[in-house]
Amino acid sequence: MAYPYDPTQGGPISKNTAAGWIQRYQDFTEVKAHFFGAEHINNLLRQPGCVGMRIYHGMDESGKRQLLLVGVREDGTNIWPRNSSDENDPGGIILDRHAPCPPYCDPEE
Repeated sequence: MAYPYDPTQGGPISKNTAAGWIQRYQDFTEVKAHFFGAEHINNLLRQPGCVGMRIYHGMDESGKRQLLLVGVREDGTNIWPRNSSDENDPGGIILDRHAPCPPYCDPEE
């Protein structure tokens, strides 16, 4: 079965549903959220052929969990940084270097 990789994938949920999901997750982890700036997200989404993004969970060298944002093409393939052996590959970007909460949190939290 082909999976639809298009810009309409996903959708909004209610604030109450989101709050419940967030609280359940926060009961098991110290990191509440991750902030990525709009400039970087827009650059990722403006990559040629990009219809959305995947968010990968990773762990850095110090053992801290990280989120990695990668652009995705309509055929479902990731837009990875350029493979130096292929001159025709325009390459892509991977986003990290986010601001985690805590300490960078919503003042109302």
